[in-house]
Amino acid sequence: MGAPNPSFQKRAKEQKRKEKAEAKRANREAKKQGRGDDETPEIPLEDIPALNAPGSEPPSDDD
Repeated sequence: MGAPNPSFQKRAKEQKRKEKAEAKRANREAKKQGRGDDETPEIPLEDIPALNAPGSEPPSDDD
């Protein structure tokens, strides 16, 4: 019945835009220092919202 929450979509788009801008900035900095695209800065896994969503825990191998 309901459409997707527009504020959620807006927030997701804004987050994506910020991540893209950060990647571009980091790439410019890397080029200034003589490095290129092959050395993308690592993003800590805890900084990726999709990996921290409730219920997104990977199955454990503890059997």
